Order: sequence, then structure tokens, then C-alpha cells
Amino acid sequence: MGTLVYGFGRELRLDDRLLAHLRVAITSKLQAQESFMLDLDGVLDEDTARRCVWLHPAIPIEFVFDDSSRQTLNRHWIEALMRSSQSIRGMLAITEEQVEDYLRQAGAPTPP
Repeated sequence: MGTLVYGFGRELRLDDRLLAHLRVAITSKLQAQESFMLDLDGVLDEDTARRCVWLHPAIPIEFVFDDSSRQTLNRHWIEALMRSSQSIRGMLAITEEQVEDYLRQAGAPTPP
């Protein structure tokens, strides 16, 4: 389990693999100076039923991984995260198992 540290000490515990993919998608959006909502429905390592976080380029963000090895990234997962960020709900922190279904529902090409 890794940690997304946002703002001034707000810590959100997430699976390292999910966090690695979120890091790529989130930093891409923030580098483009885009603000957006991150919907963490069902992926946090806590008892919270649902949490959404507003991300803005001016607010500090840190990605802390418990596992020191680098994750092999799934480009389809990153694509699904980026596509979801354009929706009204904002970026949906979907799991890798949900990628194919999400892309199919979005009308995007699905992984082979």
C-alpha cells in the first residue's frame, strides 16, 4: 500500500500498482495546468465509503510507494484514467480489472 499525500499532509492510502498509474495520469493533467476531481470510490484502504478530492496544479502532491520496485505500467489503464478525467465525475480511480469494461462503456478500443 502506497500513500498519496495531498496538500499539507492529507494522506490517502492506495494500492501501489493503482498509485503508479494514477501518478502518470494525474501528473499529466497537472502539467497541463488542469484542475479536476479524483473520485476514489471503493479504492481507499480505510473505512470511508467514498471520497473525492479536488486536484489543482498549485497544491502540493506526493506519491509515496511502499514497494521500492518500479511497476510495469498498463497503457490501457492509463488511457482509461485519462478518459474518465473528462467526465462530470472526474478521474475515476478504477482498478486494473475494471479497465476493459470501462473502455468498452466509453466506446474506446479495448485491450486485446
